[in-house]
Amino acid sequence: MESLTDILINWIEEFKTDEMRKMENQTPGSTVQYFYAGEIAACEKCILQLQKITTAQSPERSEK
Repeated sequence: MESLTDILINWIEEFKTDEMRKMENQTPGSTVQYFYAGEIAACEKCILQLQKITTAQSPERSEK
């Protein structure tokens, strides 16, 4: 199964603009990639929080 990070990276790749790709090609290891890393970390935190909330509110879970 794909990790959350892999899913988010693939999603970001899909939505990159030509301008973003040009920037990446001009400056390998650029801040563009660091920006993506930060975005991915933030997305993962949000998703994990949502999973916790959903799990806590899930009726099936509270019955057990």
